[in-house]
Amino acid sequence: MRSSACSQARCWYSSALSQAYLLATLSINTFGARLIALGFLVWRLDTAVTAAARRFFHVASARVAVYVGKVTLTPSAMSLMSELFPARRRDLFSGLYDLGSPMSAGASLVVAGTLAQSQIGGDAFYY
Repeated sequence: MRSSACSQARCWYSSALSQAYLLATLSINTFGARLIALGFLVWRLDTAVTAAARRFFHVASARVAVYVGKVTLTPSAMSLMSELFPARRRDLFSGLYDLGSPMSAGASLVVAGTLAQSQIGGDAFYY
């Protein structure tokens, strides 16, 4: 059973990686802004599907789709930044873009901790 689960995981990750490479190539060469909109839509919809999932397989497949949605955004955003901002300012805007991920992860931990504390009470982190 374990080897079957490992081979399924390898299949999912190789599929996501190949889709990410294809989407990154498309975003750089042709459809920058449209691909950003499509990637954002896929990312948000699959995040909602992840929240509604009841089984592990559904969560795993939705998370792979979220990954593909995220991967469409970064190459497209970097490509658009290179077109919109002068070369001397690109590093600032690229850094601010890259700072969004850890900042949102930290904010989500604060929100989750606050909600858990208010919903469960003083013993929120002792279960």
